[in-house]
Amino acid sequence: IAGLAVLSLLILGGTFFSGDQLVGQAFKDQSENEQLATLTKNIEIGTLQMRRREKDFLLRKDPKYAALYRTETQQVSSALEELSDLEIAQSLQGEIERLQSNLQVHESQFQKVFALIETMGLDEESGLKGELRSAVHQIEKQLKNTDLKALTIKMLMMRRHEKDFMLRGQEKYVSSISDRQKEFLEVLDGSNLSASQKVQITALLATYVTNFTSW
Repeated sequence: IAGLAVLSLLILGGTFFSGDQLVGQAFKDQSENEQLATLTKNIEIGTLQMRRREKDFLLRKDPKYAALYRTETQQVSSALEELSDLEIAQSLQGEIERLQSNLQVHESQFQKVFALIETMGLDEESGLKGELRSAVHQIEKQLKNTDLKALTIKMLMMRRHEKDFMLRGQEKYVSSISDRQKEFLEVLDGSNLSASQKVQITALLATYVTNFTSW
């Protein structure tokens, strides 16, 4: 009887211990499932916010949206790392790694686009766009002093081609600027301006065309 009592206690204790372990594992699984759901939702929202910041930057050319994009990217990256560490997500490691890889590619491409737009000019006074504006103003100042309308008209035509290219992206406007440059120089060469004025205006025009070609 004493042996049976001890055996019963051992069985009962083992049952309680086993049950407690199962309940503990169930609570752990429930907690990790909740984390999994939360992190997945945060990643989904974060990637949508990344796209929103990307579009905002492309539309407005404001660096603050690029900074917000980077913040959102870091948050998504952190959420993916946290997701990867969950025991319950071990079967999802392949998908998580694919997401991490695609996130890095997207961030890298965005940084390339940002760098290019920054070089071209985030506004009218910065980058190549600002250099174009400065070169044109210097030429216009020189032409104003000469009072040669034929040269002013050629310059205005080049500026029109410049704006047309910026709006439409058609390469024919690049060729048009090159044609107007040749015509401008022909008129300049036949004008009664001094040799020093011709040299100065020619150099300014060359700077303008070079900056436009770079843009």
